Amino acid sequence: METITSFVISHYPVIGILIVGCVIGGFIYKYHTLIYRTKKKVKELPCQEHTKKLDELPVISKKVDELPCNKHTEILYEHSKKIDELASLSQKVDKHTEILQEHSRKLDELPEIRKNVDKHTEILQEHSRKLDKFENNFVEVKKDIASINESSRDMRKILTEIGSALINKKMLDPVLLLQKLSPYRLTEDGEKHLIACGGKTCIDNNLDLFILELEKINPQTAYDVEKEALNVLYANSDKQFFNTIKDYVFLDPNGITLSTTILVMSIYLRDKYFEKYPEILPDIDAVEVL
Repeated sequence: METITSFVISHYPVIGILIVGCVIGGFIYKYHTLIYRTKKKVKELPCQEHTKKLDELPVISKKVDELPCNKHTEILYEHSKKIDELASLSQKVDKHTEILQEHSRKLDELPEIRKNVDKHTEILQEHSRKLDKFENNFVEVKKDIASINESSRDMRKILTEIGSALINKKMLDPVLLLQKLSPYRLTEDGEKHLIACGGKTCIDNNLDLFILELEKINPQTAYDVEKEALNVLYANSDKQFFNTIKDYVFLDPNGITLSTTILVMSIYLRDKYFEKYPEILPDIDAVEVL
């Protein structure tokens, strides 16, 4: 085609120019027609259908501006409240879920705890059996102690009677330390021996102990006080505070025995008890002596 066009233009220029002009004119006509039709369509816009729709736009816009209406506002408010409540419930559910998970973990631990409880229960049962056995043994020991105490009381009575018999027969020691003046009194030698052997110091230093033991016995007569004072001293003669007295008696050149020394001390302790409880002493004028 290009070859033919070139040939025509080179040999027949006028014809070529006409052809080119026709082509250009065709293009111009085509574009002019297109522009005309476009302008015509633009002038016809909007069409009746679209005009109606455009007229409806302000109404629609107004309705949109008015949204939400009062009714829907209340509904939306209620929905908002429910959403807030749901959020709060969700938090509570999460919290209780954590608690349930914790309880679940603890339930998983229960078998191990049960094993430990069973183990400690067995230990407690074993201790209970041992305590029962100990209690039975303790009952037997208490019986033995009661028997020993009974024997001790009998021995004290025997020693008291022996001491009284020795006094009455003047068989105490080479030096007579007591005199029978109703009641017994310490002689001058007895007072010296009481101080020299440490008996007076021993009683003074431990007077609260001796008085307390006599109070437990609760003697009802002056005679009982004299007898129990001797028993209390014998009962405590194995204590450390008696060691000085025992050493003195062991080395005493006069040969005064420990029994005699304790008897002398009992008279001093008896008088100390009378000082605290003078109401025990009998009325001499009211007692008729045969």
